Amino acid sequence: MVAHLCGMLALAAAAVLVGRLGDVLPSRGAAVARNLALPGAVLTALFFGVETFGLAAVAGSLPEPEAMAVAEAIRNHPTALGVLALGLVGLAVVALLAAAAWQRAGIDRGWALCPLAVLVALVLPQFFLPVVGRMAFGVLWGVAAALFAWALVAAGLPGRAGAPTRGKVTPEAVL
Repeated sequence: MVAHLCGMLALAAAAVLVGRLGDVLPSRGAAVARNLALPGAVLTALFFGVETFGLAAVAGSLPEPEAMAVAEAIRNHPTALGVLALGLVGLAVVALLAAAAWQRAGIDRGWALCPLAVLVALVLPQFFLPVVGRMAFGVLWGVAAALFAWALVAAGLPGRAGAPTRGKVTPEAVL
């Protein structure tokens, strides 16, 4: 359950980050990413919510063989899988658009969002890794997020929190 909650929070944080970048970067790609980030996160969260809380309720209320059968039916429901895939593909697209917009903004360390964007794009295939691979993926995600946070702060761009920043990228505006 903890892993699912951390995954949901990481994807939600990525969507918020992309949304903020879309507010401050003066590019069409950043604006598109901003508008698609929330729908992608919501679609993904629907599946994670069922996986996290619904399956826990099923497991606690049925004998093991029946619980496993119900869990597989829930996990493999075509609509559920479609919603998850649509959300994850949407998040992958917005993360890559945001990374391209960040890099094109001409900011020092413009590459720093690329590792996190690539990891967002790889969320769907990482589900097919063994448990240790998924854990390593989460660690890499944390490292990539820290790298981007460092680059954002190190950019030292002028600005103040809460100021209108359309077209002016500042660490305070993004954070």
